[in-house]
Amino acid sequence: MSKHLLKVNENKRVIASKTVTKSFEIDKGSSKKQTKIKKVTVYDEEKMNYLASTSFKKQLERVLLIIKDILSSEDATDSDYALAIDELSRLKHILNGKYKEFLKEEEYNKFLQKLYYSHKILEDKIIEYQNELLYNDKRGR
Repeated sequence: MSKHLLKVNENKRVIASKTVTKSFEIDKGSSKKQTKIKKVTVYDEEKMNYLASTSFKKQLERVLLIIKDILSSEDATDSDYALAIDELSRLKHILNGKYKEFLKEEEYNKFLQKLYYSHKILEDKIIEYQNELLYNDKRGR
């Protein structure tokens, strides 16, 4: 859906007109302050990239902290690793669905690479954990 942006001067006369097809919307979060602004729509390409990048980066950092805690925990099980992999898959789906069209290609690839490497580390940990269980089981017999 395309939208038309109009630039008006002080006399309320249209100076310029532009048709825009892409926009990034920000909903007003829960705030204690009462404001009349409910939603902000951004049409500038650079600002859309910045906002999408910042928003996704926060989600990614939250998941990476969880993964860091799981990897540093001595009593982590393969189900903990599997839950972390599910979170990474969910984030990849969000990246491809919601943010891909607003991110520059290099920024998108950087996030995709971080997701891939984190996923690979967790898969290796699951294999290591299962091999350790198998070794301990054989040793116990």
